[in-house]
Amino acid sequence: MATIRKVSVLLAGFILLVFSIFVFNQTVQIVQSAKTVNPTFGNGVMWALILLYCALLLTPAAASRLGRSRIRPLHFRFQETPVAQLPAARRPRQHRDGDRNRTPIAGESC
Repeated sequence: MATIRKVSVLLAGFILLVFSIFVFNQTVQIVQSAKTVNPTFGNGVMWALILLYCALLLTPAAASRLGRSRIRPLHFRFQETPVAQLPAARRPRQHRDGDRNRTPIAGESC
């Protein structure tokens, strides 16, 4: 197990390194392209990208500080109460003619 963990950590580090080099390269190319239009525009693009990268890197940290949701998912909220115990306003509607979604029998009209 220790060998698999070492290999996976090395592989993850290598992937992060390659991705970082790729992002840096693309950022430099975009900034250079923007500077050919206007040097001030190029500086603006550079700072906008730096701020965007910082925001994207800090988002998981900020999300982890928010904590878990206090609202339970729908599939947990409605499993506890049987339909017969629900208030009349929340019960599923029952039609007078039974199942409206049934397929008609041959020769029968809806």
